[in-house]
Amino acid sequence: MGDAVMAIFNAPLAQEGHALSAVRAALAIRTRWRASTPPGNRRPASSIRYRINVGEAVVGNVGTPAQ
Repeated sequence: MGDAVMAIFNAPLAQEGHALSAVRAALAIRTRWRASTPPGNRRPASSIRYRINVGEAVVGNVGTPAQ
């Protein structure tokens, strides 16, 4: 997977409009990512993807050895 960032909204406390906040965060990241592309380049040197999920989730280092 390479480098990754996971942002969690609506936890540990409930938030109104958490899904909309997640979409806005993704759009802000995309805007800044595109602005960092040097002029004349058609695309950045690396790629970026976004995933927004809603509902219950198990998060963390699932399946890794305890330290």
